[in-house]
Amino acid sequence: MYDDATKTLGRLLDFFGHNTPWPRRLWGIGVVLGLREIIEYNKVAREGNLSNDGLKYAIASMMKEIVFDRVILSFVNEVNKILENVPANEKTSIYLSEHDEAKLEQLTQRLDERYFDWWIESAEKGMLPPVERTARSIAAYLLDNGFSPDLLYRWLDGYMRNNEEPNLTELFIQAKDMVSKSLSRPYEVVVPCVAPIQINKLPSAVSWMNPSETAAFISDLSLQGPKPRQNGSLVLRVVARDNWAAIEAANDLVVRVVARMQVGFPKRVSLAPVGKAYIKGTSKEFELRSRRRQLDIHALDRQNAVFNVDSADFQQLDDALELASYMKTGSIGAAITGGWAAIEGLLVYPKEPNRVAADRLAAIVSCSVGRAELTSIAFAHSNFGNDRLADELRNLDTEAPNYERVRLVEGHIRKSGTMTLSDPSNQAALDRVVKMINSPATEISHIRQYVQDTFRRLYNQRNLVMHGGSFRSVALPATLRTAPPLVGAGLDRIVHAQLRHDQTLSPLSLAARADNELALLGESGSSWIVDLLGR
Repeated sequence: MYDDATKTLGRLLDFFGHNTPWPRRLWGIGVVLGLREIIEYNKVAREGNLSNDGLKYAIASMMKEIVFDRVILSFVNEVNKILENVPANEKTSIYLSEHDEAKLEQLTQRLDERYFDWWIESAEKGMLPPVERTARSIAAYLLDNGFSPDLLYRWLDGYMRNNEEPNLTELFIQAKDMVSKSLSRPYEVVVPCVAPIQINKLPSAVSWMNPSETAAFISDLSLQGPKPRQNGSLVLRVVARDNWAAIEAANDLVVRVVARMQVGFPKRVSLAPVGKAYIKGTSKEFELRSRRRQLDIHALDRQNAVFNVDSADFQQLDDALELASYMKTGSIGAAITGGWAAIEGLLVYPKEPNRVAADRLAAIVSCSVGRAELTSIAFAHSNFGNDRLADELRNLDTEAPNYERVRLVEGHIRKSGTMTLSDPSNQAALDRVVKMINSPATEISHIRQYVQDTFRRLYNQRNLVMHGGSFRSVALPATLRTAPPLVGAGLDRIVHAQLRHDQTLSPLSLAARADNELALLGESGSSWIVDLLGR
């Protein structure tokens, strides 16, 4: 059995890991960024460039969320006093007055400056929130501040290797020190390319090194292994918190440069990065990759439908999958607009407001979390357990439907059976599942709120991109970090339902079922977790 400190570290590793399954990823943003998001939406709404929906929802969501961050309770009342000044009349334009906006900016700045002081004080007093709340708050704050998951994972993994008995006070002190010392600074990132460009003048953020200069630069690094073939390289100047964040920022800039070249130089050879990058002043080779977006729809593979592109009954869903695919590999604009278009196209009736699609997909995803967690727990127990349940799980036919496996585990938990799990992440997941089973209405409604907030944020960001023409929102990076895994999870359930029921269970019907099941949670007729969306 793991203590709370160890489980907190396990959850933090989940939040920083690139390969973490969707139900264990970080779904939301932190309080500081949430308040900055309100300030941004307020400025846009006051200028008349955005409907009031985004601001109203962001305020309502933050007023619910901030009370759970009990280490900052001294600030909660003051923040709520400001946010409560927004008129409730939906027929009028609503936004904070300029004075209230300025007050909120000052409170947010003070909260940002002292955030870890409060966490350290709470840890010293033994008054930390529950494991999940603590891990989510800390991870969101660090990621929202621009640290790359790569750096944070390496930092935390190193701490765990050097400390057999973790101390959260010590960890928070390290985190505070990292925030104060690892300030955003300029980086020069060298990106070798196959196709050369010939431009006389380039802006200060971008320059060009010819092939011989590039070869000499790479040779001076004294790296092992073959050198990349290249015809020169872009040198990109970016501002970031750490090396890995700089590489991600450079890749975003490369994507924008390539897009501009395609329309600005239509008759010239397009730029072709070789997939490697280097940072001036370091002796390391990096993979040039975009910010990793997880969007997995495993139902296509499980039901042999990856190449099912000619079915008339599947056309609407197929179109949505193509739009959603931009969230995984597309540019920022394509990811935001394509992802939302996929959701809206499946989950809105004619003449309805588009934003309801976010709430319906949130209902579907919320009904899926428990079953997804039970799947991981079942395999973990079958691998490491030494009891009757483990034997029953191991004796199941490997081709048996996963439903039999997860229902067996849920039944065991409902009988207060114990389980043997291999790591603190699985143990923390089991703790969450137990809460879902024992208090389903409360726990799953919390999950639904987190997921709904993320989808509403995606909708609001899409509006800023489409109607404001801007990619500079403070919440845009966090949206592309949190939304794709959840969009993929929702579409996975929609695909599964469509294929299992021969396209007779539409996405809107599945959303209606999810709404019904969530409304019945805790009642005598409520379903088990594994049955919320059917088999």
